[in-house]
Amino acid sequence: MSNTAIAINGLLDAEYFDLESIHVKDIFRIFVAKPPFADKERRYPGIYAADGNGAFPLVLSTQRSLAWAGEAPAAYVIGVGYPTEGGYLQAVAKRNRDYPPTDAGDYARAMLGSTFAAGGNAFLRFLIDELKPDLESRYAIDASKITRELTWKPAEQFEGGLRKTVRWYLENGEWVNGVRTGAYREWLTKNYSERAEI
Repeated sequence: MSNTAIAINGLLDAEYFDLESIHVKDIFRIFVAKPPFADKERRYPGIYAADGNGAFPLVLSTQRSLAWAGEAPAAYVIGVGYPTEGGYLQAVAKRNRDYPPTDAGDYARAMLGSTFAAGGNAFLRFLIDELKPDLESRYAIDASKITRELTWKPAEQFEGGLRKTVRWYLENGEWVNGVRTGAYREWLTKNYSERAEI
């Protein structure tokens, strides 16, 4: 495994590299988009997408659109994903392993299948102890810039926010099941069928 950055075709100033985790005992694919036309003397904030395989392009396009419109500062966009050479389902299985903070029991195993494991703590250790220092050594990331420019401060620390998000999904199985089965479409039809299309 090489952790040399490889350019992503079709995305301006975007690249990826693989990083082996001591805590998780697996390899992660890290997607990074630099601020376009970045000043080499400046540091920029970082925006993280935990589901790098799926969310990275969406987060990147949203951030760049806002930055180019002057609504947000230029920033690095970082996606934490998995190698997909073994197929995308293998990446999904690893995500199911890494996101749950605790063993949620039979329901979670039924929802997520045999790949479910309570790997959230090891994943958080990877993010904090391994990924963050690696990114800070490679790129000019400065988290204080977003606080200054947007007068924004996180209401949660990263670790606590991730735990609360995962806990919400585990505690709201009925909602998750409605999305998984497509039952939410009935609710949308019932509540929005009378509205004019925009």
